[in-house]
Amino acid sequence: SPKNFSLANLMSDKKINLLGYSLESLEVFFNEIDEPKFRAKQLIKWVHQKGILDFSQMTDFNKILREKLELLACLRTPIVEKVYKSPEGTIKYLVKLESGSMIEMVRIPEKKRMTLCISSQAGCALQCTFCATGAQGFETNLTPDEIIGQLWLANFYQEDEPPITNVVFMGMGEPLLNFEPVIESAKIDGASHFTTFFRLVLPLSVAGIAAFGTFQFLWVYNDFLVANVFLGIYKPENLVVTSHMSQIVVGRFGEAWHLRTSGAIISILVPLAVFFGLQRFFIRGLIGGAVKG
Repeated sequence: SPKNFSLANLMSDKKINLLGYSLESLEVFFNEIDEPKFRAKQLIKWVHQKGILDFSQMTDFNKILREKLELLACLRTPIVEKVYKSPEGTIKYLVKLESGSMIEMVRIPEKKRMTLCISSQAGCALQCTFCATGAQGFETNLTPDEIIGQLWLANFYQEDEPPITNVVFMGMGEPLLNFEPVIESAKIDGASHFTTFFRLVLPLSVAGIAAFGTFQFLWVYNDFLVANVFLGIYKPENLVVTSHMSQIVVGRFGEAWHLRTSGAIISILVPLAVFFGLQRFFIRGLIGGAVKG
């Protein structure tokens, strides 16, 4: 994790790639090299607003700081291998990581925004049968700098393209299986925990919540309605818990069938509403998995 470094790490032979460091992590880094915290915001402006990766061009850094950064750190992006552009303006980038693995990212033009679909893993361990990425198997998790590097490339690799306004983790991999690097990359501009949760964690979890709501609906339907109507006909003592609870309202089994049936239908209204309310998110997740990769 970018936060877990010390002065000993800074003095190692391998330079630290600062590209994926969040504002908080950069503040820790500059503190370790005896520089004020405001340098973190300056660096982020140079890299992510102006597209500058060369420390020597960062003119509001003094010479000593620039030399220190050249010695200890770097700003390195993944490498764009190929670019494919469709007639409607969608651009797909084939990107090579430092490990040699290949990933994809896609610029998607819309009327009022420019969306970037990025990858969080090379390959995917889930191997969903409807997903093209799963067929290639899992290779590696992306680091924060490899995730943020995709955004940087989308904004600055081709100067004539408009800037990215929205980012979605619908590329290769399952973001929640690479949680810490995804969260670190999302906090690049100093986003709060509240913002990170509602703008990243919750949207990523919607498909799972929708699936849970769907299965909750099926559970209530089968456990209450089907079991209530059929199982108790032969052995009332084998009724499921929800069926026994219903007897408080309608009396002993076999009595007031019209109330029992109505009660079963009424009990299903809430999970049914949840099911129809969430199914579009569930289907959206399936469709997204089918076309990515």
